[in-house]
Amino acid sequence: MPAKNDTYPCHQIIDENQEFSDELSTVIEQKWELSEAKLDYHVVSIFGSRYTAGKTCSQTTQSIWMSRATQLPILLIDVQGPVGPKSNKDQDFESKAALFALTTTEVLIFDLREPDLFTNSTISMLENVIQAYLRLFQNPKGARQKTLIITIIRDNEIFGQAPPFKEFKENLNNIFNNIWRTLDNKATITTPTIDDFFDFMFFNGSRDPIFSSEQFIKDVTNLQERFIDPTTSDYVFQPQYHKQIPIDGYHKYVSDIWTQICLNKSLDLSTQQKLLSELRCDEISNDVLKRFEKRFDLLLTRTLEKDDIISDLGYRMRTLQDNTINEYQTRASCYLSEIYQEKEKKLLEKINAKLHVLFDAQLKFLHIKAIKMFEYELKVTIFNGSLPLVDDDTKGIIVSRRSLIETNSPSKYKLVVSR
Repeated sequence: MPAKNDTYPCHQIIDENQEFSDELSTVIEQKWELSEAKLDYHVVSIFGSRYTAGKTCSQTTQSIWMSRATQLPILLIDVQGPVGPKSNKDQDFESKAALFALTTTEVLIFDLREPDLFTNSTISMLENVIQAYLRLFQNPKGARQKTLIITIIRDNEIFGQAPPFKEFKENLNNIFNNIWRTLDNKATITTPTIDDFFDFMFFNGSRDPIFSSEQFIKDVTNLQERFIDPTTSDYVFQPQYHKQIPIDGYHKYVSDIWTQICLNKSLDLSTQQKLLSELRCDEISNDVLKRFEKRFDLLLTRTLEKDDIISDLGYRMRTLQDNTINEYQTRASCYLSEIYQEKEKKLLEKINAKLHVLFDAQLKFLHIKAIKMFEYELKVTIFNGSLPLVDDDTKGIIVSRRSLIETNSPSKYKLVVSR
């Protein structure tokens, strides 16, 4: 549950030693209450210097923090940006952080003060992000996904006369395009413009609350609407930005991504998503199969102990099968369709193999019962009837027993095992 101040706690997902947290999945489920979100959540990364309020979790260490937005299923990744001259260690971490954030981020926010807009450190940060994005898609076979970049220009009225906002937008657009043109990407990228990878949005606002508190509140409200109101024309969470990572696999996915980044290995998000789908669908399949086996064993024990025909066994088998498959579908359907369906088929085969045990047991009991009844009625007929009538009566008994078998035949259970 949120704390008393109606906010969710922050969690350090990558520490100063560049180690990934083992507790993220627990935090997502228990502290951020997103265990049932599936794909109904969003991810926003915020880049800003330590001098801006862009540091969402108020952390200034060389690490990455995350939290959840109040009332909405939005995850916020807090990535430290530049401040003054940077060491090689700073540059290395900034590159890794940018690459990491882009693996799951739908919306990337640059929170920049007006005096810092065109400094070397800011340009370097923008270059790092774009280079990181190109690195993600250096595999020509990999799927390409767009990311929305929002540049927020802060404090543009308290440091003297500022240029018009339109001029800021034009200058920033030129910077992004110049960065793109200067990158050596000819060997890996075939699309000609930066717009094939990013959409851009610029926001003029967030005046300093000390100097203009009323305007600051208006600016914040205006910006907030873009994140919470799907009907607004500037709504940021468009389908083309979502990275399609189900929330119950998010920890595994991003921790594996971070490992690959630290090992300086080539990233192929398409392959990573396939591996995640394979893993999670297997885990879900095994989990629901265990629950199926417990219920199946109970039904099998009762069937064997009764040692007789169970008239509604077909219904019980169908219900057991349906419940298991439905549970798998509910939990796994948000993963890649091809893999999800393949694992469902294998799960169904395992279920049916088990149900055949009940099917065979029912056949056995039915066979035994039919023979016993036939023998008994045949003896009674022979004992009470005359010899010329034996053949006709025997034929009648056979027809009667055949009718019994057909009426109670497990053939209807074949529908279960051939789903």
